[in-house]
Order: sequence, then structure tokens, then C-alpha cells
Amino acid sequence: MIVTDNLSSHNSKSAREWLVDHPRIQHAFIPVAACWLNLQQGRWRLFRRTAIWGRPHPRPRKLRRRFVYRL
Repeated sequence: MIVTDNLSSHNSKSAREWLVDHPRIQHAFIPVAACWLNLQQGRWRLFRRTAIWGRPHPRPRKLRRRFVYRL
């Protein structure tokens, strides 16, 4: 089972075709008004606050290091 939020790409034609090709996998969506059920949102908010907000990142390597460090 794959549980995703309602981002349009999660229900794209290619995603639906992939699910047809993999019948053992079921796809479920988090309810629209229940963002607290998406556990990734909290981690993403923390990452943005501690690693990205207000900081310029001219070098991708530096941003990648900050990202990996925060995981």
C-alpha cells in the first residue's frame, strides 16, 4: 500500500499506469483536510526552518550537506 497526499502528480496518468502494471500495490490518499496525517510535512517544515530559510545556497554541495545532516 502506498499512502500519499493529494498532489496532482501522485494521481497522474503515468502513476495510474504504473499501478495497473503492479496490481499488488494499492494507492490510498490522505484526506484533503487532514494534513497532520502526512508525517513528512513535519519533517519538511523542520528541515526548511533549520537548513534553508533565510540562507543563500550558491553551491549545491553545501545545500546537499545540510540536507543530509538534518536527516
